[in-house]
Amino acid sequence: MIKLFTLAVAACALLLSVPAAAEGAATSPSEAHFRLSNGLDVLIEENHREPHVAVVVAYDVGTRDEPAGYASLAHLVEHLTYRRSRHLKDYAGLELLGRAGVQTMNGETEDDRTLYYAVVPSRALPLALFLESERMGFTLEAFDEASFEHEREVVRAEAQSKAMGYRISSLILTALYGADHPYFKPASPVQDLDELRLRDAQWFFQHGYRPDNAHLILVGDITLGAGRALAERYFGGLVNPALPLAPRRPLAPARASGVRVTSRSHDYTSVVVAAYRAPAYGSRAHLAAELLVRALGTLVTSELVDHERLALFLKVELHDTAVDSQFLFETSPRQGVSLESLETALGQVLAKLTPERLASVLHEARSALLEQEWMTLEDPLARARAHVEALAFDGRPYDAEQRIHALLGLTEADLTPLLESFSRPLVVVDTLHDGSVGDAGVIEVTTP
Repeated sequence: MIKLFTLAVAACALLLSVPAAAEGAATSPSEAHFRLSNGLDVLIEENHREPHVAVVVAYDVGTRDEPAGYASLAHLVEHLTYRRSRHLKDYAGLELLGRAGVQTMNGETEDDRTLYYAVVPSRALPLALFLESERMGFTLEAFDEASFEHEREVVRAEAQSKAMGYRISSLILTALYGADHPYFKPASPVQDLDELRLRDAQWFFQHGYRPDNAHLILVGDITLGAGRALAERYFGGLVNPALPLAPRRPLAPARASGVRVTSRSHDYTSVVVAAYRAPAYGSRAHLAAELLVRALGTLVTSELVDHERLALFLKVELHDTAVDSQFLFETSPRQGVSLESLETALGQVLAKLTPERLASVLHEARSALLEQEWMTLEDPLARARAHVEALAFDGRPYDAEQRIHALLGLTEADLTPLLESFSRPLVVVDTLHDGSVGDAGVIEVTTP
């Protein structure tokens, strides 16, 4: 209770200080969020607490935009954009940012988008923007066979190092959405990767890496006026391809209900993964689901790991997509415990959940979420990434004040309707470690 009260007071204090972050500048949301004439979506948030700026460029293209049989194409293109461009040698951008004192930088390929980000000293912001404009406007012409082959080997090595995760993810996504859905992923992308050609990477870049399909987010020690001028200077002259922006493949929500997947593998530990339907991102119910996930992490872990000692660990999270969300539970049995008994125990714990039991851990769960929001308020990169998510799902910038006020108002009454989700899983995946099977394993699927 003391921690909750302290965090609530701190959160309210931060809310009061948010408008002052720009040192008195009166900035309306419409002024800070705008489009350049070429369609580039720009969002600038002033935060002068530290002399750094988070720079994020997000393209609305990801793995869901890979044609069937072209797995890892999005990731490969992400790698290629770091190689060279018209005005830069191999990896020169990374070297320049390092010399300039970059705090962190990376690229990420996701289902729905591809992100590039860096946190740089304020004085290095022009350099960071130059490098991102170079990526957007002058990288494609530098794609060549040598670069393509080198980066394909790098991506192959990454895929092989994550083979176990790919397998489980593929089983879950196939069961949830079906093999013809944009979110489908093969159990191993290496076979598709071998068939990719340079022309495929060139096509994919032209398809998604263009100003009218991108967002530039600046958060930190930058004024709105300076940010607008820099955005126009480095990105305003970039031109979209002559072809119109192609529509993305339509998304359907998860259609699974009561699907069971049993697999055997010699290269993966025994694990149970259960998926349940959750409210879509952006709603008050989804915020309640975030709070519920925090509460469940405490309750279910206490039962299965600490009390019953059936599981080695328990991980609970929300899997959010552009079309729906799911609660995901992942757990692994202790030695001598069967997958079936662990799965049964998980179902029993979820079935026994009541508002009273949730109330006992609600304060701690809310404290954890408030602390997370507090960290987001203080971290320019976290705020920039939150803006990316909000723009993708809501079409509006991230609103910390609204989110924290909503979080403070949630009660167990908001969580109770969500418990109905656990009456029937969408998918249960049991993967049994079995040294007698080959790499491909044995997979059985049972549908209702």
